[in-house]
Amino acid sequence: MARSRSLDEILDALGGESAVATMLGCGPSSVSNWKSRGLPKGRWVDLVTLGAERGVRPPISLDEVRRAAVAIESVRQETA
Repeated sequence: MARSRSLDEILDALGGESAVATMLGCGPSSVSNWKSRGLPKGRWVDLVTLGAERGVRPPISLDEVRRAAVAIESVRQETA
């Protein structure tokens, strides 16, 4: 099994912070802030999808992201 990549490695493999920002339609400073503040929950799917499209292995698979999203939604419904 391939080793998981760090966020820096993924961003570099996708062309750098500016390239990722352009692909996601956000500012480069937002992408840069992910390094210190962490990747926002809503961006995991975007980053995993970009990686899959370009052959870059992210630290989490799209299936894991989907399972987590389903679990989160289930908890939200139970507490609503």
